[in-house]
Amino acid sequence: KTFVDHLDFKGQDLKAVRLQGQWYYVRQDGKAMPVMLNEEGNVDAFKEGLARTRLNGKVGFFDQSLEMVLEPLYDYAFPFHNGVAEICLGCHELASDDSSLLDGGTWKRIDRTGLVLEE
Repeated sequence: KTFVDHLDFKGQDLKAVRLQGQWYYVRQDGKAMPVMLNEEGNVDAFKEGLARTRLNGKVGFFDQSLEMVLEPLYDYAFPFHNGVAEICLGCHELASDDSSLLDGGTWKRIDRTGLVLEE
């Protein structure tokens, strides 16, 4: 039996699992994708069909089949809302006791294809 065989998916396609300090969404076939924690400290939910991942320090977006939709290119990104996500290039997180703030960088808005929208 594999690790995945021991998980109870409760009829769902995906399960959130924490391994060695990192959260992942895992499919029943064993495919996994690291998932970010949202601003409240919970596993990032799918918003408009996409959730966020952080790979090598950069944020990207993946779909519910755990396929990368927008490659991890951004220093930070908020979830999609009405087809638009706010992303930051060059910003960094300043951690405090119970939250983190973002400092510096350039903020842009992108659509679901990654196209930067004009202000």
